[in-house]
Amino acid sequence: MTRSWWQSAPVATLGQAQADLDRWALAVSDQRKRDSQTIAELSAKEDLLALPAAAFPAQLEAERVVSRTGLVAFEGNRYSVAPGLVGQTVTVRVRLSELHLEIVSQAGLRAARHRRALTGAGQVLQTPEHRRALEQAVLGAFTTERPCRGKHNRPPGQAALAEAQRLRGESAPGVVVDLDDYARIAKVAGR
Repeated sequence: MTRSWWQSAPVATLGQAQADLDRWALAVSDQRKRDSQTIAELSAKEDLLALPAAAFPAQLEAERVVSRTGLVAFEGNRYSVAPGLVGQTVTVRVRLSELHLEIVSQAGLRAARHRRALTGAGQVLQTPEHRRALEQAVLGAFTTERPCRGKHNRPPGQAALAEAQRLRGESAPGVVVDLDDYARIAKVAGR
């Protein structure tokens, strides 16, 4: 094809190229002789199976981790699931000829079904049910109680200081630092 058709094809667009290739296949290629018959005559005698009614159901599967916002990233878009799946690994399943995709939990249960967005479109597809459930989970985590007391500085009490001294083998209160000890350690360390 590249030598006998394409080099001399009088085309300027893809449509013209397809039309001229179809013409060339019937007028030139199919008329070539193989043994005593043309290619067109030989192909008419072949018993080929009919094409299937539907395309082969090729399926793509990809594992993803659900984000903190209950979204699953796939092909440059994000699809919602229930907030109970946050942090878990799910499987995105896509049949190549279908317009929808499925998100399946680790247990094999369908967690969501969404319209498939164009690859790389940056769309967020979120069902109203998933949005409401996420809002309820976020609002349910709020509290009117006082903040955690662990955020305040609380020095150790007298009992804790006395126990620390006992564990260190110290008898006098307070800490005495002997700089000669540091000098000996530095010599041993080679500094």
